[in-house]
Amino acid sequence: MSGEYHRLGAHAMATEFQILISGTSETKAHTCAAEALRDLELLEAELSRFRDGSDISRLNHLPPGRRAPIGEAATNQVREAFFRLTDFAPEDAANVPSGEL
Repeated sequence: MSGEYHRLGAHAMATEFQILISGTSETKAHTCAAEALRDLELLEAELSRFRDGSDISRLNHLPPGRRAPIGEAATNQVREAFFRLTDFAPEDAANVPSGEL
């Protein structure tokens, strides 16, 4: 069992994901990997630009100046992009005018 690898994969966000687990039984490995891949599916539903109903896809299709509610994962990604693309530092988030975010 120690040198044996268990593999489970999935396709999400136009990418192939593979999870390799060793040091445990095949049943435990597949249970853990399946749980991780379920989390991946939830993230894809919220973040994939390839899914029409995802938060990111909806944001990409909003007319300028319009707003839409989005989930926590999408909020975190938009916030990270904002700080990468502006002169604001993430530690100064409290000082960013609300119209900017």
